[in-house]
Amino acid sequence: MKFSQANQTSSKETARETIWLWHRRLGHLSFGYLRKLKPHFFPTVNDSKFQYDTYDLAKSHCIPYLPSLNKSSISFAVIHSDVWGPIRIPSISKVCYFVTFINECTRMT
Repeated sequence: MKFSQANQTSSKETARETIWLWHRRLGHLSFGYLRKLKPHFFPTVNDSKFQYDTYDLAKSHCIPYLPSLNKSSISFAVIHSDVWGPIRIPSISKVCYFVTFINECTRMT
């Protein structure tokens, strides 16, 4: 009986480790979506056990900006940009920064 319980505990731990691995591999996909994508990971593990404060804080939203009256009507007349980085772990291509450009007229990024 004790061997069976120990075996179940180790299989649950292995399932948890696998779930966390795929959670990180898929860009910190929510565990609810991960359950839909890979349901065979969750037969003995409850996905509600995988929540923690950092994700709840990261999902908080700020008050939206008021609409601007100075909106450009000509494409590429005004471009907004943002540089993010450097990051601790470079990408596969050794990139450490992320740049975003937004066309004010079309809002294309």
